[in-house]
Amino acid sequence: MAETADLQEIISKNIELIRSLVQDCSTESVVGYSMVKHQQGFPEVELSSPTKQIHFLLGIMLETGEPAAAKEFTDREWEQIVEPLERLGHAYMSLYLPSDEVDGSQPELWGKQQVAMTAFLDYHQKGLLASTEQVSDRIRSYLTPFDDRLSDTLGLSASEALNIAHYIGDKLQQQMDELGQHASSDFTLNEYPEGLVRSVKRLGKIWLTELVERYGDAGKAFWNLFAIRRDESPTMKYPTEQSIVESRPLIRMTDDAAMLFNINILFNAILLVGEETLANDKIRARFFRHRDNTLENQTAEVFQRILGDQVEIYKSVFETPDNQYEHDLVVVSEGIALFVECKASPPSEPFRDPEKAFVRLQRSFRADTGIQKAYDQSLRLFNTVREGELRLFDESGTEVLSLPPSNVIDSYCVCVTRDSFGPIATFLSPMLSKGDDEPYPWVVNIFDLGHIAEAWEYFRWDGRQLKSFLRERILLHETAFADDELDYVGAYIRHCGLHHFTRRDYDLLQLDPRYSLIFDEIYYHIHHGQPRVSINPRHPWQTDVRQSLNTGKQVLAENAPQGRISTGRNEKCPCGSGVKFKRCHDQ
Repeated sequence: MAETADLQEIISKNIELIRSLVQDCSTESVVGYSMVKHQQGFPEVELSSPTKQIHFLLGIMLETGEPAAAKEFTDREWEQIVEPLERLGHAYMSLYLPSDEVDGSQPELWGKQQVAMTAFLDYHQKGLLASTEQVSDRIRSYLTPFDDRLSDTLGLSASEALNIAHYIGDKLQQQMDELGQHASSDFTLNEYPEGLVRSVKRLGKIWLTELVERYGDAGKAFWNLFAIRRDESPTMKYPTEQSIVESRPLIRMTDDAAMLFNINILFNAILLVGEETLANDKIRARFFRHRDNTLENQTAEVFQRILGDQVEIYKSVFETPDNQYEHDLVVVSEGIALFVECKASPPSEPFRDPEKAFVRLQRSFRADTGIQKAYDQSLRLFNTVREGELRLFDESGTEVLSLPPSNVIDSYCVCVTRDSFGPIATFLSPMLSKGDDEPYPWVVNIFDLGHIAEAWEYFRWDGRQLKSFLRERILLHETAFADDELDYVGAYIRHCGLHHFTRRDYDLLQLDPRYSLIFDEIYYHIHHGQPRVSINPRHPWQTDVRQSLNTGKQVLAENAPQGRISTGRNEKCPCGSGVKFKRCHDQ
């Protein structure tokens, strides 16, 4: 299905409108306004995907030259620019809506369109959902072992880039803290956000001379790699294109001064440039092997955090003494066995054409580096332990593990990906090939697994809660939809289990995306002194997705209980962990 002339016109018209609104504005005011709109704690941005859309806005600005008589970018321009940014964000939706020829007699085609649409939107609108600390750790783990090669190729090592980025981040944070302390003297509330933008413009600068003075040639190389001035950007023709600011986020006003609208994007750019360089280098095979091994080691470390000191983790084990059928990880703890396969390859970019997009997504899903292959590998061990004793061997042929049959141990297939695959991973029924009597796996990316570990440590949980979560989670791949695995885990925490969602008298539930906010709350309590997070479990509001779409309004699932979940504190927790309520979900 090719893009229609009408769609092309919509895209071109709205890009040109955005260009006309920013081309006469000063770089400082556009970047300063974007900085203010993106800061945590300020009024919610009116955009559906603010990070990606602001990247696109800045990319359009960078196509144009610095105006001779620049004007300020103000509330007026922002109000005019939100609508075309939103129209572009939703422009491709029309390609995925069922046509007159697609009706109830063709459910398979409509299913393909749904898969392609959710994957397309997730890929192009979300971006990398990770904290600065997580991205820093990824750079340190995946790139710094190749410092010499990156230094030879780019003139800058990953370690040097990381040190400079932390210096810039600390400096900008100090400036923002000072701004917060003196904000009342800089502007009044009726000047928000223009008064704040004026203050940001005065403070939010990065200077080339300062970087060179502090870091020498590395500072100059950093500037050359990550700084860009207006009129240096390629012309953007589609809202799905990667904005130049994602790889060169330091936006120059002069030869010596630049602004950065958000510190996260600088760390992301280091990761992006470094990995693209190594993936296209003559040492790419060595980089890919390192990437695979690093993910396996990280996965083992995170499961150690979740399951505690009693866990046993076996890496690179084989089904036979002569090294046949290798498996990445087997994790055993407290009556639970996880057969874990790790996949470090990133997701493929979906095509705009829904039919072609589905074919490409399916091919990637079933490739040796894909989720289907990981499931098939882990399923071999699951079926073996279901039928009888499982024996595993190390590389030398020594038996390292013997597992009893599944009637005495709960076993699960797990796939850990390095990157997020969005709804393709969280809602597997449209893509996964499996037998009717075979279970769905649990698919989770390593960033989300790290957040889960932090929550488990926060509530002092262990394998008992993980087992109760997994027992119900794998049942939801046909009945409950969410595009983020943390929504499912957040629902488990908030509602004392997922059994509320395993009902079968509705078509499809969509989990509230706000469930994942509990991980932000935990993060801000641990790292920024915010109030402690309490669970206070309640029954969920359950929306029937298909009925809601049919009626045009929210339809709640029938007979769903409401209100707080009430259980004696010394009774067993309703989540099924076997732990007393007061030590489990009543925190």
